[in-house]
Amino acid sequence: MSSNSDLCEHCDKHFELNPDLCDSCQPWNNLTHLLQCIRLEKLRNDPSQDLWLDPYLFCLTGSGTRHFQPNKNRPIHTLLDLPYKDISHYQSRQHCMLCRVVRELLQQYSQQTNTTSSLKFGPWRPFALDHADTACKASPTTAVCLLPGAILDPSTPSVPEPIVLKLSLSYRTTRFSLESITPWEPPSLLSLPSLNTWLTSCTAHHQTQCNTYTVPMAQPPGLRLIDTFTNCIVSPPSPVPYIALSYCWPPPTVPTTQLLLSTLPSLSLPNSLSPANLPPVIADAIALCRSLNHQHL
Repeated sequence: MSSNSDLCEHCDKHFELNPDLCDSCQPWNNLTHLLQCIRLEKLRNDPSQDLWLDPYLFCLTGSGTRHFQPNKNRPIHTLLDLPYKDISHYQSRQHCMLCRVVRELLQQYSQQTNTTSSLKFGPWRPFALDHADTACKASPTTAVCLLPGAILDPSTPSVPEPIVLKLSLSYRTTRFSLESITPWEPPSLLSLPSLNTWLTSCTAHHQTQCNTYTVPMAQPPGLRLIDTFTNCIVSPPSPVPYIALSYCWPPPTVPTTQLLLSTLPSLSLPNSLSPANLPPVIADAIALCRSLNHQHL
């Protein structure tokens, strides 16, 4: 065995060591080996030691499913069975590409949730994606990979938060010799410059068709808007242009209305509308308005 390679204990094949991966993450240097050899051999030898949680038997409560009976050699797992390690573990592996991505995830999650305790991340196992959609296809040396797992807050140790890391793996050759790991983002299907061009053109040239009111328009009394620049609720003193998010919800009940009114002072403070605390449809609408340079929603 040479100094720059190692021997797989399952298939007896040599594989190259990557100096940019820690010992635990070395299997990621060969994605095919990671997905096939190590997982299958460990499952065959000792299923309780592998990160294999059968999707048919994997559940939050560990009580099993209605249609599938537990296999004696494959115990039912829960999110609490994942191999959790805290952020200090990943901080001690500064040179490792994968540990760096996990460390940044934990730091970002901590900031978004205002968590002061040391969070832990427990990985499950990787899934390589092979989309038929051309917009999601990777090049021969780039693999899109999902790493499901969970984040555990020591202050609530029995309530893990499921999360999926979407990774873009760049290899020197097809699935071999890993060069970089970055968060994967799908290609944008929305052109913001085109949207701005259409809106500007409509305002300038569609006066009678789009911009002339058929009935007098007045600002509704008590109108409140989201200021997408300051991330808070505002009550405009005079009519202002705003974008309306079109969706339906039931009329608020009296207790709900009272609750909303009681929280208005705090929601009127700058940056009180944190994306982490908003429904995704609202957070995305705010981000889109801001990208289009529209202040009010």
